[in-house]
Amino acid sequence: MKDLAGKSGVTTEINLVGVNFKPNPSLSTRYTSYLSSSPLTCATTLLYSSPSCVVIATGKKGSLDPLTALAGLAVRNGFTRCSGRLFAMQKISDKVDTFYSELDKHL
Repeated sequence: MKDLAGKSGVTTEINLVGVNFKPNPSLSTRYTSYLSSSPLTCATTLLYSSPSCVVIATGKKGSLDPLTALAGLAVRNGFTRCSGRLFAMQKISDKVDTFYSELDKHL
């Protein structure tokens, strides 16, 4: 798993997919299980799970295109009609200030 601890203001380029939803521990557990078991994702690289969100690195240690991974994951019956919003990302920041700084650079 990527370790951002000890570094200040770090943005790491890594392809991620995820889903967020109203807090629901049961749904979070099911999405964590589904996403972790897919060959399109890599839980050993990065996996974040909370009662309202699951984020995981894409396959090939986070180098698989996130939209390709999301399209493949959506083939599963019900995943595209889930109770939340599916999303793809290409970067992760360790702090909110870093996120806003990086966002400002890309606008």
